[in-house]
Amino acid sequence: MDITLDLHDIVRELKKLYWLLILLFVAGFAASCLTLHAREPEYTANASFIVGASVSSPSQFTDEDYPVTHELVFTCAGLVTSETVLNDAIKRCGMSLTAKQLAPFVTTTVPANSDMVTVQVTGRGVKNAVNLTNAVVAAVGASVKRLDATIPVKITVIDKAVSPPGADKKNYFKTGMLGGLIGALIALLIIVLASSISSRVKKEQVISRVCGLVSLGRLPLEEAPSAMEDYRIFAANLRAAAGRSGCIAFAVPPGAQEEGPAASASAQALAQEGFRTLLFDFSQKPPASGAGLYKYLRGAASKEEIIRQDERRGIGVVACAGLSAAEGGAIPSVKLMRELLEQLRTEWDYIVLGAVSGGAQGLELASLADTTVLVLRYARIRLSGAAGEAEALRRCGAKPTGYVLLGVPR
Repeated sequence: MDITLDLHDIVRELKKLYWLLILLFVAGFAASCLTLHAREPEYTANASFIVGASVSSPSQFTDEDYPVTHELVFTCAGLVTSETVLNDAIKRCGMSLTAKQLAPFVTTTVPANSDMVTVQVTGRGVKNAVNLTNAVVAAVGASVKRLDATIPVKITVIDKAVSPPGADKKNYFKTGMLGGLIGALIALLIIVLASSISSRVKKEQVISRVCGLVSLGRLPLEEAPSAMEDYRIFAANLRAAAGRSGCIAFAVPPGAQEEGPAASASAQALAQEGFRTLLFDFSQKPPASGAGLYKYLRGAASKEEIIRQDERRGIGVVACAGLSAAEGGAIPSVKLMRELLEQLRTEWDYIVLGAVSGGAQGLELASLADTTVLVLRYARIRLSGAAGEAEALRRCGAKPTGYVLLGVPR
C-alpha cells in the first residue's frame, strides 16, 4: 500500500467527496442542537442567610450570648447537608432523588468571624438549581426551630437564589456550529486518509519498483500547443530508450482507456524533431472512401491505400478503429501484420502503435513492436493492474521499456 500525502490529491478527493463534508457538517450541527435541547447544562446557584438569636426585644440578648450564637452558625451550616434537611428540600421540589444522591452537589461556606452562611447547589438546569437552593435554605429554617438550644435560633435570608437574566437561554446556533465544525473536521480527515492511503498509481518510485519499469516522463491529458514541450521532452526520453528508429507500441492495461493523446502527440513530437513518423491510430476510423488496417489484414487493401498523410501534424496515419471488434478481438493475420511492419521500417524512422488496448489483441501487437511503453493514468489505475499488464507484456514476448504517467497535477 502506497501511503503518501499530496495537496493536489487531497483537493481532488475533496472535489469528489464534498458531499461527505456537507453531510457530516449538517449531521454534527443537528446532533449538537438535539443534545443541547435534551440535556440541561449544569448550573450552580447561591443563597445566603444570617444566623441569629430569636428574641422578642434587644434587652433579652446579652454580651454573653454572642459565643453561643457563633457556635450556632456552624451548627446551622452543618444542618445544610444533613439527611433531614436534604430530604425536606427534595420533598419541597418534588424531585425523585435521595439525600445521599444530592449531598455531593450541596456545599456551604462560612466566612471567618461571621454569622452568615452561603449555600451552593449544583444541578441540571438553571431553574432546578435555583429552586433546589431556595428549598434547602427553607428546610434549614424549618429545622433550626427544632434545635435544642439555650437561646432560640432563627435564620434570616439575605440573598435568595435567583435566575440571572438569560442564564437559561440556550445558544443553539453556537452549539450547532461547533458540532458542525467537528463533523466537517472528521469528514476532512476521512478525505485525507482516502487520498493518502491508496493502491493506485501515483508515485513514480513506487510504480517503478512494482512494475520493474523506468519512468519515461509525465504528460498532460490535453494535446494543446502549451503541452507540446512536455511531449518533446518525452519524445527525447523515448528515443533514448528505443534507439534512433523502430516500432514503438503504447499499451494500456485491460479495462482502462488511454484518456489522453500520448501516442498521437508523441508521434507528432517525433515528426517535429525531423523523424519520419507513422501512427497506427486505433481510435480513428478509416475515411468513407478509403481503407484501414482491418481491410489490409483481410487482403482487401494495399499498403499504400491504408496510409494517409496528416499535413497538419506532419505524420502518416493508419486508421485502425474497428480492428478490436473483428475476429473476436484477435488480429486477422499476425503474419501479414509482421510483414507490414517489416516493410514500413524501411520507409519510416518511427512507427507508433497506439494506444493498443489490453487483452489478446493488444499483447499480439505489442509483441511485434521493438519496444513497448505502458500508459498509466494518474490515480486511476491500481498498482496491481499496472504490474499485471507489465508482466503480461513480458510473457507474450513484448519488450516493455518504461511507462508514462498521464494527467499528473501540476
